[in-house]
Amino acid sequence: MTNYKRSKTGQFAGSYHDPASPPPPPDRRSANESPVPSLAANTVDSAADAYQSLVKHNDRTLETYNQKVQEYVEGTPQEVSGDLREWIHAGLEWLPTDANIMELGSGFGRDADYMESLGYHVLRTDAAEGFVNLLTEQGHDDTRMFDAINGTYPQGELDLVFADAVLLHFASEETRNVLHKVHDSLTPAGRFAFTLKGGEGTEWSTAKLGAPRFFTYWTRPAIEAELAREYSRVEMKENTSNDVTWLHIVAYK
Repeated sequence: MTNYKRSKTGQFAGSYHDPASPPPPPDRRSANESPVPSLAANTVDSAADAYQSLVKHNDRTLETYNQKVQEYVEGTPQEVSGDLREWIHAGLEWLPTDANIMELGSGFGRDADYMESLGYHVLRTDAAEGFVNLLTEQGHDDTRMFDAINGTYPQGELDLVFADAVLLHFASEETRNVLHKVHDSLTPAGRFAFTLKGGEGTEWSTAKLGAPRFFTYWTRPAIEAELAREYSRVEMKENTSNDVTWLHIVAYK
């Protein structure tokens, strides 16, 4: 499958047998990004506070995804390549094709489709009903509605939990909760492959979809400290593209 080697810094290194995203900029917000407009002018100090006082950030983000399924599909690369493919192969390293794999936040199914092209089967899940409906229409009848924060995970059964651009929408305490739940869901040799955006703080952004989504940014030391609570080994690579820093992570139980 792959012949990755783990570097001394815990980053991915190596190449595929088969020919088969990052330090933060001074301002993370692109020209298309903006705070969420305040719903009650002069009642709160910032637009983010307005939304947080009126609705839970995760509920509002899910609402955006449900309303913008087609826009998300059209605005997202359709192919798995480059840093993304390298990270997926790292997460799959040494796993047999009958491994028990669960994906959080499957979206339109691109990453699951790629893993299945390598011979694996992936249980697709999403908390956005719009994406669950889309995946079911594609013929993936076992797709499940699943809330990664509050859902009940299987215990000690999963070889890989995979979450691309999912935890970046959670508050830090929610991420800590998910890390714990996923850890307990893994087999002894299981791993959690997930991505975050590098940086500090939180913000609402309307970039890409033209509707508000909540983001939490992480520094490498901060997420390493969280993972050190329970995970035995972590591989991480930072990739910067278009002024956005991505942290590609594989954490082993």
